[in-house]
Amino acid sequence: MTGFPRAPVVVALTMIALIVAGCGRDTGVDRIEILGNDRVSDSHLLAVARRELENWRKHRRRADLADAAYAMQSLLLERGHPKAEVEASDIATGARFMVIEGPRVHIDDVRFPGACRDRVDHLEEFVVAGSGLFGLGRQVFSTKGVEESIRKIEKWYLLDGHLRVRVGPAQERPNRSGDEVDLVIPVVEGPRYTVASVDVRLPADTGIDATAAAREARLVGKAFHPRMPEQVAARLRGWLRDLGRIEADVHAEATIDEDAHAVHLVFVLAPGPLTRLRSISVSGQQRTRERFIAGRFQLRPGDPLAQRRVDEGLRALYGSGLFNDADAEPVPAADAPGLADLVVHVDEKRNRRLDAEVGWGSYEQLRGRLGWADDNLFGTGRHYDLGARASLRGWGAGGSIADAYSFGRGNIVSLALDHEVREEPAFDLRSSSAILALDRRIFSGSDVRWYMRVGEKFRISEATNIRGAIPDAEETGLLTTSSLFASLVRDARDDIIDPSAGSRSEVSSAYSVPWLGAEREFIEYAARWARYRSLGERWVLAVGARYTTRQVLDGVATLPIQERLFLGGADSVRSFGQDELGPSAGSDPLGGLTAAMASIELRFRLIAALEAASFVDAGSVSEHTWKIARPIGSGIGGGLRYVLPVGPIRVDAAWNPGERFAADAGWAIHAAVGFSF
Repeated sequence: MTGFPRAPVVVALTMIALIVAGCGRDTGVDRIEILGNDRVSDSHLLAVARRELENWRKHRRRADLADAAYAMQSLLLERGHPKAEVEASDIATGARFMVIEGPRVHIDDVRFPGACRDRVDHLEEFVVAGSGLFGLGRQVFSTKGVEESIRKIEKWYLLDGHLRVRVGPAQERPNRSGDEVDLVIPVVEGPRYTVASVDVRLPADTGIDATAAAREARLVGKAFHPRMPEQVAARLRGWLRDLGRIEADVHAEATIDEDAHAVHLVFVLAPGPLTRLRSISVSGQQRTRERFIAGRFQLRPGDPLAQRRVDEGLRALYGSGLFNDADAEPVPAADAPGLADLVVHVDEKRNRRLDAEVGWGSYEQLRGRLGWADDNLFGTGRHYDLGARASLRGWGAGGSIADAYSFGRGNIVSLALDHEVREEPAFDLRSSSAILALDRRIFSGSDVRWYMRVGEKFRISEATNIRGAIPDAEETGLLTTSSLFASLVRDARDDIIDPSAGSRSEVSSAYSVPWLGAEREFIEYAARWARYRSLGERWVLAVGARYTTRQVLDGVATLPIQERLFLGGADSVRSFGQDELGPSAGSDPLGGLTAAMASIELRFRLIAALEAASFVDAGSVSEHTWKIARPIGSGIGGGLRYVLPVGPIRVDAAWNPGERFAADAGWAIHAAVGFSF
């Protein structure tokens, strides 16, 4: 066990267990009894009827109990119990619900008479695909679920041009035992309608390119659906407003040829007058400069008042993080025809904050931090922060400044300074560093984001009181490194704090360059990957791996201890204490030139923000570049997390079934903030 007192852990875990054990139970005259249920738990039935039961406790109305019973019965129907019944009754201590679940019915086979053969497989996906764990289980039968599937099938046909389609009603054919049902869903597809012609009508004296307008409405040969005319009309209106025609309107007409199963579309464009920007006025700001807000719109007086520029400006204001709300409205100038003012109103956030944190770490033990940050330096959207931190292992102080507006759109340039004095497991460290970096989002889609970071890190460090030093490797006095670095990140997670789906990948490299002042020449190569998969309403499977190696280029066998790599601790292989996995001299870690590890973790949401997890970690530290050393250190364990908006507070306990390396014990307990990957 490393750096964490046993008594507080036992007390905390006991209290949590008592809280969990007591959840969902009622006492006294409000006691709720649920009898007869087998497949659906008490907690699920109580949860679905929570509001009705609260009303019953307040008013003691029999109707509220009947509503609660109906809510429970509806849940059973959705879970595949079509013959379920729930009866409510008053008892001396509260209320009782008698549940008759009936058999749980699965869908065995689905047929679609009338549908084209090549479409049947696709139609089945609307009814039975993706059911059960990992999408491999059998779909349960519920009338509501089948009706929803029929609506989805009809929508799919309509979007594919089948305007006269009819789907259903479904016919149910149960088997003898009553636990399976075959579905017959008749389909009358009807003819498929396509767009035969598109006529875009534009007044000749507008100066607008009619060919460009027609390109915005390229639809000939596409399947026609009822919403298509208005969707294309909206797109054409947006295109005209991007040209500065803020009063533009578009009228759409659709003529259906039933004999040819064809549709002829006509779009009549009324562009209105060209409007140019006269000025931008701003209101609602407190600290932010008006020039900064106006500059987000990329519009100058005399420019066509393009709606696209206005929308981009509003996105930039929201993206700055400085405002709760922002709105921009063009107002035509009454005394100057053809000109308009862009009136911008913002609701500014409080951008200054003082942060204080106190906590416990498995290695640092008691620790704290005090920081001051301002996201709107001089009212120009620049960020700076200052902070000091301390623990029983040392102290540090630093600050940073970031500028997202002076070096081109989408580029963030930052400078960070830090000084630290710290006791590591195998040495004492004193270091000062400066990092100059450029961050850029190079691609952003609906589900995937790509980031790039390049820069230079200058560091002066000194290692003293080295335990288990490697001969001819350690440096006496100050050591200077100066590294050029670059990294590329692909982030497809659904949430950066508590992800339940998606993945994150990162590759990076850093070169400690002698001609920039470095005393040692080496290159670092690193890669990280994590993947998250939801396994149901409460389960998340997380898998992660990382690899780092350092290649020494100046002829020395290894690097000084403050530049070597270590594993073990709350954020790596959790069955070890800090830095205990890898080469060692007795109980003193030596570190190495390559560190690799992988983890798999199954997370389960217990109640509210409380989660439980089980995990397996494995890692290796090698004395050589590009090598994975054996034996490999491993850990098996579990933990609890309390998820906050800034990340989880977690306690993990892990057992080491294999090689101990520098560890004294075969297990460890860690307390930390944030997921380990």
